[in-house]
Amino acid sequence: MNELKAPPREHSDFIQSANVTALMRALLSEKGGMNPDFLAKEFVSGPLKNLLIDIEESIASVNRRVPGCVYYHLVRTKRFDETLLDWCRDNRGRSQVIILGAGFDSRSIRFNQELKNINVYEVDLEAMLNHKKGIIRNLNIKNKSIYIPINFGKESLLDVFEKNNIPQDLPTLILWEGVSYFLDESTVIDILSSLRTYFYQSVKVVLDYAYRDYINGNLDYFGAPELFKELKEIGEPHVSGIDHNNIDAFAKKVDYKIYRHYPASRLEEIYLPKPLKMHGFHGILELVSP
Repeated sequence: MNELKAPPREHSDFIQSANVTALMRALLSEKGGMNPDFLAKEFVSGPLKNLLIDIEESIASVNRRVPGCVYYHLVRTKRFDETLLDWCRDNRGRSQVIILGAGFDSRSIRFNQELKNINVYEVDLEAMLNHKKGIIRNLNIKNKSIYIPINFGKESLLDVFEKNNIPQDLPTLILWEGVSYFLDESTVIDILSSLRTYFYQSVKVVLDYAYRDYINGNLDYFGAPELFKELKEIGEPHVSGIDHNNIDAFAKKVDYKIYRHYPASRLEEIYLPKPLKMHGFHGILELVSP
């Protein structure tokens, strides 16, 4: 069984996996707009920027090194985009969107028009938020987000929300993309419980997750051995997961109702033309407060 724990974080940390995520989005965005995140390339930094010079070769190289990774990020981007657009359509009145562990999420910019009557809060480590703000400032583009620093492993989400006066009486969409599996299970459960407790109105939480048996050492899934090795090498391993065969038990544990659940096979079926394949050990879960 995998006994890895989430590494301690400081507000000054730069999260390398966020840089990798930006690259994964950028590669397929630059390949004929396959990934809808056309701003992703702006957030790729350091040596990874060199991989944007020869797109075709870089995609081939990434597919050899971490099979399914670039297409998982494509699927994830599309599903989270659709969820946000559905929310904007169904909540044209007063509501809010909170992006937890925002990283280099660009939705508040890409969907600025759709979000014009909806407040957006981006929550992450201070260094990540400052780095992102600097890039956006240099691009001279509008971003309506309100930035809120937090260290998930050390600070209470409730305290941070109260300190920053996030309204408790609005319908709220939580986008939690690419984060849950980097946190200890106890932290994931605490955050979900805090969200349900804090808001008086309905809360919808959308998160992607890793399969628990993969976390516990089952590397038989497509792309699993390679990604496990890569994440371990950069010091940002996946450390927690959910039993994809018993999602009901997880929802009951955190006192939410399941709105939608997409295991890897279903995501691949909906979003990827054959013979393209994504990781076989990630799913996307949509929960609503009871």
